[in-house]
Amino acid sequence: MSIGRAAVRRAWILSVWLVLMALAAISLRDVAVRQDLSQFMPTGADARQRQAVELLRDGPASRLVLIAIEGGTAAERARSSRALAGRLRDEPLLEQVANGASDIDPGALDGLFPYRYLLRATPPRAFEAEALREALNARLSELGAAVALTDARRLAGDPIAAFRAWARDLRPPGEPARQAGVWADPAHDRALLLARTAGSGLNAEQQQQMLDRLTAAFAATGAPPELRLRLAGNPIYAAQTRDSIRRQMSALSAAASLFVTILLWMGYRSLRLALLAALPLLSAGLAGAALVAAVFGQIHGITLVFGVTLIGVAIDYPIHLFSHLGQNRDPHSTIRRLWPTLRLGVLTTAIGYLAFARSDFAGLAQLGLFAAGGLLAAAAVTRWLLPSLLAPDRRWMPGAWVQRLAKPALQLGRPGAVLGLAALSALTAMLWWLSPPRWETDLRALSPLNAGQRALAGELQQALGGLEPSRLIVVRAATAEQALMRSEALIGPLTTARDIGLIGEFDLAARHLPSPQTQRERARLLPDRASLAGALAKAMQGLPFKEQAFAPFLDAVEQSRSLAPMTLAQTHGSALGERLQPLLGGVAGDAYALVMLHRIGDVDAFAAWWQAQAPADAELLDLVAISGEILDGFRDTTLSRWLLGLIGIVITITIGRRSLRAALTALMPTLLAALTTLGILGALDQRLSLFHLIALLLTVGIAIDYNLFFQRPEHDRHERLATLHSLSLCALSSASVFAILGLSPTPVLQAMGLTVAIGVVFSLLFALATARLLPPAVR
Repeated sequence: MSIGRAAVRRAWILSVWLVLMALAAISLRDVAVRQDLSQFMPTGADARQRQAVELLRDGPASRLVLIAIEGGTAAERARSSRALAGRLRDEPLLEQVANGASDIDPGALDGLFPYRYLLRATPPRAFEAEALREALNARLSELGAAVALTDARRLAGDPIAAFRAWARDLRPPGEPARQAGVWADPAHDRALLLARTAGSGLNAEQQQQMLDRLTAAFAATGAPPELRLRLAGNPIYAAQTRDSIRRQMSALSAAASLFVTILLWMGYRSLRLALLAALPLLSAGLAGAALVAAVFGQIHGITLVFGVTLIGVAIDYPIHLFSHLGQNRDPHSTIRRLWPTLRLGVLTTAIGYLAFARSDFAGLAQLGLFAAGGLLAAAAVTRWLLPSLLAPDRRWMPGAWVQRLAKPALQLGRPGAVLGLAALSALTAMLWWLSPPRWETDLRALSPLNAGQRALAGELQQALGGLEPSRLIVVRAATAEQALMRSEALIGPLTTARDIGLIGEFDLAARHLPSPQTQRERARLLPDRASLAGALAKAMQGLPFKEQAFAPFLDAVEQSRSLAPMTLAQTHGSALGERLQPLLGGVAGDAYALVMLHRIGDVDAFAAWWQAQAPADAELLDLVAISGEILDGFRDTTLSRWLLGLIGIVITITIGRRSLRAALTALMPTLLAALTTLGILGALDQRLSLFHLIALLLTVGIAIDYNLFFQRPEHDRHERLATLHSLSLCALSSASVFAILGLSPTPVLQAMGLTVAIGVVFSLLFALATARLLPPAVR
């Protein structure tokens, strides 16, 4: 090809590449980067599992913010708690804030005052003369003790304080200990507050706003510097993970880029080659992001962090080209000679990444699509753009230090290969015998929380009343009103369970808003005006109350006898509605009412007792057990996809090499490396999750390149050295970048990074050992 034609070809290819990259960048201009962690949770296989996952994601416990104030004195912590609670109660991003300093303000419930005798069960005895006299004496004592003005204002209409008792019952059961008038942990070294967010606990953007306002509110209280704010709960972790993902993206990208640049410089002693190698990486990132944005309409932050791994994988393609730039061969002829093998490697790696593409796991589908599309783009740039940018006379000759390091591998014969393969196999067998891999059965382990965060959440959760968010009762119905009515039937049995010590306490919406039937029955049992007036007159004898002081009380009871029951719709926008909202919900078009359980003593005993009750429309959900079922199902599905992925790889290689034997011999070393990787993960006490299994298939896709290149015919010692050099740099870059990813505190990324880093190292070792055992016909 003449110099003029080569220049035109280079300009044309470069122009096409620049246009495509510009279009990809433009398509990403307005694409939202999401941080909703629910995309990295499975959806469940059936209605029961889907509801369990929904409760784990958006249930009452998922929206709780657990707040602790540490340090200082008890009085300082109590003052800070009151000041913080006061500021947060007007925060629109929080629908509930409590610190135990007082009951729910009855003033916020004024609209419900007329329903006081329907909402709370008042025994008939309370309207008899003797009980009325006791109540009136109690009110006199409270007036003398300067009780709240609202009680004095309501005294004439509610001398038996039924409304105040009902308002007090709105407090969540199982309250924690108190110190200096506010909630405190059992050790009395923390003041405690409990808040509930208005939106999903996994909505990172909204929860970041909430976290900023919460910390600003604490700072605005003027708390002394020795006081510290400690926060736990899904909303806090969603916000923290959002920032963590951004920091990880910057730090991991910088670290991986720096390491790969140094690696290329050490391998080729050429800054120009290091810069040219960045073109496939840039192309991979833009193409992968544009493809995800086009398919999903948005990109998850974890997907962008995971894109860092493309640095360690896509760099393989220019490395193969650069290492094989030998004597008497220009870049174009070199890439044409490499392309059949390189193409097979790209396709098998893409198959490994596409194992992520699961419709029921949106986050993983993004990861797979991003990586597969990015690698195809990187390979295309390596095939058509890089050779045009390399000088025609560009040559690479390994330095003496490279030859010295490669000498043992170049001289490895069949006896050495047999010995090495036996040693690696013995290591694998020993690891499996000493520490066999174990499967993770707790869905919560897939969350972004680290061990310290989970420990703090557990401590504060127990201190705030021993809520059992992983075990609750679900009452299903077609509508929320029906679910509310059906749940009411559980009050009696659960009261029995509490009385015999099976549970400490329970909470459900029907305790605060009874069914219409119950409200009508309570109205029917109220005394008529004449009977009540006679009992009241008798009770007032000798007491300093005017004769007509309690006429509003008589009017209210009489009106209650014919008052229409309060409905769920009437509570919307009120303090009662806010109290009911976490206990009622819906999923997949059905409504449900939740029964929250506190301090279950013997879980098995309570489960057996519940089974004996056998209510038709209520179910005890053990979210931990169900999450185990979900993960077991995902494990089985992933293993089947694993098999399909391997079959796809074998078919691809068989077609490419026109030999099933070549495909099987290319796959065997990588499978042995996968078994070794599982053994090492077991030794590191890593419980295997869905992410580990998918990372193993990814490892197979990456590392099968090593076997494919070792199978290529080698015409001379220089080409053999070039192959060994390129594969060593590829394995080192992949292992290093994924090892950096393995340092991530995000469990999804950590699992994948650690698995692939270990896998590619052992894949290279097994590939090198088995390559020396293959007959020339296969090699």
